[in-house]
Amino acid sequence: QPAEWLCPNPDCPAQVRRGLVHWCSPEVMDIEGGGEVLVTQLVKSGLVRDVAELYQLKVAEVANLERMGEKSAKNFVDAIVASKTRDTWRVLYGLRILHVSADAAKSLARHFPTLDHILDASTDQLTGIEGITEGIANSIVQWWVDPVNRKLVKRLRKGGLNFKSELYNPAITSDPIAGKTFVP
Repeated sequence: QPAEWLCPNPDCPAQVRRGLVHWCSPEVMDIEGGGEVLVTQLVKSGLVRDVAELYQLKVAEVANLERMGEKSAKNFVDAIVASKTRDTWRVLYGLRILHVSADAAKSLARHFPTLDHILDASTDQLTGIEGITEGIANSIVQWWVDPVNRKLVKRLRKGGLNFKSELYNPAITSDPIAGKTFVP
């Protein structure tokens, strides 16, 4: 099978499209209508250059796109608004940080109360979590060092996304034997 070539430039239109389709997918932010065709139009028209810009879209802007009526545009924008309440593990997974799978994002969300806590954690703090390898931890730390990524997260916060983890379980972080029963 031939190797797949990936453009290393995160601003490349193909990379932007891929990131937006991933973000909108049911496995991530579950934004109905955010498929390849609409995302391609959003990128080509210059309305959206990253996931944070989705949260600034207006119904009228989307309705002006080819084959989009007022009702479809409203449904899409409503789906974007609804995605703001999704759990923070979905936001983390949606950021497409190298090696961070949905399972890794869920594991991190169980151990940290917010996205900020995850991103501010050290490599040692991250690798102490079940399922988080040194490679995953290093990817998160390196991703968070980049000022472009910091600005993106700041813009997502300003867009009103949920950065709190509903999966957070303080018992698993504070006391490793909490909730266990020991039989003599």
